[in-house]
Amino acid sequence: MRALVVMAAVAGVLTPLAAGSDPVVSLPGKAWSVSVDWRGLTESKDGGWSDGPSQKWFFKHTNGRYFLSVVIRPAQPGVTAEMYRDDRWARLQSKAPAEQEERLWTEGERAFFEYFLEMPFEGRPLHQKNTHTFLLHDGSRIELHVSAIHFKKKDQAWLDEIQDSLQVIESGG
Repeated sequence: MRALVVMAAVAGVLTPLAAGSDPVVSLPGKAWSVSVDWRGLTESKDGGWSDGPSQKWFFKHTNGRYFLSVVIRPAQPGVTAEMYRDDRWARLQSKAPAEQEERLWTEGERAFFEYFLEMPFEGRPLHQKNTHTFLLHDGSRIELHVSAIHFKKKDQAWLDEIQDSLQVIESGG
């Protein structure tokens, strides 16, 4: 059981949960939530936001090098996860710094892209690996972003575990 107190975003308000609990990542009025392997992650007050029908949660790992964010927004009819991925990729490429070693792919109904950012950070190269996953559920689009700064090959296992653990849990309500 975790000794840390984690925070959950419920109806746009950060609410402390009991030690060992997992955050609730869901929009008001939805009978489902997004879940991943939360071990080692705590919600950060920096980076999250809510603007009506859309919300973002931002988490940091206790190691200080791993980060995760979840964004849920309304989906447009007829737009696929792959189309959302391509749009996000195009917008990201228009900003500096340039991504390196990029890769785009799909698996079933999920669309992905990954890339490295190489730039100075805290006196040394950032060498940040980023992976984004896009999926649609119940009229919503979900984007999961995981990253590791000062990336080492062993970090790939954590990135893969988080991506593989991503699921939508129906609450039956």
